[in-house]
Amino acid sequence: MTLRVYTNVAVTTELTSAIDDNDTTIPVVSTSGWVDPGAGEVAVAMIDGGLATVEVITYTGLTGTTLTGVVRGVDGTTAQSHLIAAAVDHAVSAADMNRISSGSDGEVYGIVAGTAGMFEPEELELMREEDGTAIWAVLGAHSDALEDGAANLTAHIDDAVGAHAATAIANTPAGGIAATTVQAALNELDTEKATAASLTAHIDDTTAAHAATAISNAPAGNIAATTVQAAIDELDSEKASAASVSDHLADTSAAHAASAISNTPAGSIAATDVQAAITELDSDITAHTGDATAAHAATAISFAPAGTIAATDAQAAIEEVASEAATALTAHTGDATDAHAGTAITNTPAGSIAATTVQAAINELDGDITAHVSDSSAAHAASAISFSATGSIAATDVQAAVAEVASEAATALTTHESDTSTHGVATVAGLTEAQTFTSKRIQPRSSTSASGDISPDLATATIYQRTAQAAALDIANPIGTPVLGESIMATVLDNGTPRAITMGNAYVGMGQALPTTTTANKRIDISMQYDGASGKWRTYWSVEV
Repeated sequence: MTLRVYTNVAVTTELTSAIDDNDTTIPVVSTSGWVDPGAGEVAVAMIDGGLATVEVITYTGLTGTTLTGVVRGVDGTTAQSHLIAAAVDHAVSAADMNRISSGSDGEVYGIVAGTAGMFEPEELELMREEDGTAIWAVLGAHSDALEDGAANLTAHIDDAVGAHAATAIANTPAGGIAATTVQAALNELDTEKATAASLTAHIDDTTAAHAATAISNAPAGNIAATTVQAAIDELDSEKASAASVSDHLADTSAAHAASAISNTPAGSIAATDVQAAITELDSDITAHTGDATAAHAATAISFAPAGTIAATDAQAAIEEVASEAATALTAHTGDATDAHAGTAITNTPAGSIAATTVQAAINELDGDITAHVSDSSAAHAASAISFSATGSIAATDVQAAVAEVASEAATALTTHESDTSTHGVATVAGLTEAQTFTSKRIQPRSSTSASGDISPDLATATIYQRTAQAAALDIANPIGTPVLGESIMATVLDNGTPRAITMGNAYVGMGQALPTTTTANKRIDISMQYDGASGKWRTYWSVEV
């Protein structure tokens, strides 16, 4: 008898993962308040209540997050899959209510006066009365009877004097025992025991043996027969066909697929069928062919003599070819009439030479040398250039030769400057002494460009001109060591748009501030003269009208 138990405090929960229609452990968020059935009890739950996918289940146990011992699709519902988060409720099903109202299946589930049980149909007749007093009277009497019956049953089980007759105790037929009472079962066993002695004699009796067709055989291996006779016939048939095996082995048109023929792994071959073994060997051979680290010795590789090569192994053949090639190469190298074109001789790029043929490398070197000869920024140091002593110059490198020439020239110049007999009537100015030039013209040093900043360099120019200044103009402080009264001049004409002018902090305006802009299409002249006392350049400027 299985009793259904209920509670009023079970909290509605939901599935924590999807379930199939055959899952018997249901994962839920929580079983807080849910009833935990005892021995012989189940509790009822409902999944997807109120939906077309509703399913009623029973369970026999629970944990904090699972229902266990679940029977699916009870009380006329169908076991089916449910999605994660499906609602799960502790419930009383329609089947419970129908049993109470009709007693159609002869029992009803419930708890009465603390005792759970089932009631007979005649008792249910009273339960359908409206007088609740009669109902509880019957239920109470039923409970008392159960208690009294249980006590009497325990005493009866222990009473050997008033025991039931063996013929009155039912036996469920099982194994080779067909009897339906304990007495008949004992008799049946006694009869079989009496005949056991003759069984040994029967086994040894070949004249009254069982027919082979009557002796069962358990199919095993390649034998599918279920009787001894059929097994013998099956073996005989296979023996008869054994002669055809030899024909089959030689029959290439109906051969087994290589993948169907087993192979016993051995050596380095791990494959378990012939096809896989062949594939494995092919892969190994391919890898071996390209493996230079584990290659065969050249002396172990045979060679078929051919042409002028008489060697019979690869090592000797290579040496023979190398020897002949060396002889031919020596003769070829000295043959100027049949030399290779420079474009046909490869060159391995190295250093700064990227060319891949000799001709291209020569061209590249020629270009590099030409560029190097005219490159003053990366020229050789004069001391690294050798010089062949000549005349009165004893130096052996260019640096020393230049110094020697300069020294001799200075000496000669000094002597020459003091020798007025060689200059005619006029006196030639020297490099260091003070002299007065009369009716002589000094060529100004100037720098002109269309646009750009001005960075005066006293060693280069003293007049700077901009003819179409196209951006703001910056006049930097002069470079060099000026002397008192030394002058610089800048003349600037913009390109039709006034341009800002910024002057360095070495300049100071005289009579007016330094200029800050040009006037469109008007030239501005700026004169600067060095004042040794202040170290500033006194600046004067004007714009054409």
